[in-house]
Amino acid sequence: MKQLFILLFFVGFTYSCTNETDRIPATEIQEAAVAPDLKLDPNNQKWRADEPTSASIESMQQLMNAFDTGKNVGDIVAFQELGKTMNGEMNTLFRQCTMTGPAHDELHTFLTPIMKDVKILQGSNIEASTAAQLRLKDRLAVFQTFFE
Repeated sequence: MKQLFILLFFVGFTYSCTNETDRIPATEIQEAAVAPDLKLDPNNQKWRADEPTSASIESMQQLMNAFDTGKNVGDIVAFQELGKTMNGEMNTLFRQCTMTGPAHDELHTFLTPIMKDVKILQGSNIEASTAAQLRLKDRLAVFQTFFE
C-alpha cells in the first residue's frame, strides 16, 4: 500500500511539473501566436458570427489562398490588386454586418490588424506588401478558431 502511494505521488508530481505548453496542442499554440489579442467568450466558447460576416471572411480566405506569392514575387501591381479586392470585401463586411455586443467587439479586434495589412497591400513597398499578405493569410486562417 505504501509503495502504491509513493508511485502515485511521483506520477502526480511529474505531471504537475511538466511544461504547460506540453499539454497544449501545437495548432492552438500557433493560433495564439498569430492572434494573441483574441479570446473566446466568457464561457470559453467561440463567438457567434452572423452569416454576412462569415461569408466575407470566407471570401477573403479564398482570395488569400488563391494568391500565389511565388508567382507574384516583385509584382507590386498584383499585391495592389489583391489589396483593392480585399478592401472591397472589407467594405462589404462592414456594410452587411449585423453583429452586436461583445461578439461584435471581438470581431473588431480580429479585423483591426487585417485593415492595416490591407492598406499596406495597396501601397508601393513590395517587401511590406509581401509581409502583409503572409500576415493576412495567417490571421484569416484563425477566424474559425474564435468564431462560429
